[in-house]
Amino acid sequence: MREGETISKGVNLQLVLKSTMEKEVSVAKRFKENTYVNCWSLNNAESYALWKIYLGGSINGVAIKSTVSKLIHCLETIDKKAELTSEIIPESIEMNIPLLQIDRLKIGEVSYKNHIERSNFTKTNLAITKKEFYEYEKEIRVFGTSNNQYFSESPEEYDLSISDGFHVGIDIDELIDSIVISPYSPLWFKHNLKVLITKLNSSLIDKVSDSEIMINS
Repeated sequence: MREGETISKGVNLQLVLKSTMEKEVSVAKRFKENTYVNCWSLNNAESYALWKIYLGGSINGVAIKSTVSKLIHCLETIDKKAELTSEIIPESIEMNIPLLQIDRLKIGEVSYKNHIERSNFTKTNLAITKKEFYEYEKEIRVFGTSNNQYFSESPEEYDLSISDGFHVGIDIDELIDSIVISPYSPLWFKHNLKVLITKLNSSLIDKVSDSEIMINS
């Protein structure tokens, strides 16, 4: 090759794009397997649709009612005070509650989008983004990764090994405002539930209430 001679190298852009997409899908899949999520609904009133969906065909179940401030405070008493995350949330994501960091955990509203732009492809956005057809849930999430791994801005920095998760202790007496019984539950379930709660934590018995939907009335 002589000095000044033009050289070139062929690059198959389709293969490069496919490889990049496969890598991102793999990272997202592994991150999902190592991320533990506690989900709540921001609905102020009971939702007939959510009862139907989350009971999964059963008639018996309960809904736990609390407040965002109580949830944050209960998490703070375990580790440390909640702080605003240093991450930059895209302007396209509207959040009524700021994204907070509490030691290994984060808490924030779910954003309902059908896709995440590559420029916003971070682990936090993976954890708080769902398809638009779930928007009726009005979800807020507490989430964290296993093995005390902290969130960083780049998905590639994530440790891909899978673990058994971790335990987060909560003062349920402080957290729970009420335990609402499914509107479909028969009297025997309500009776047995109250017996069980009295046995396990009698301080919660006065917080048990019937659903306002009152299907069985």
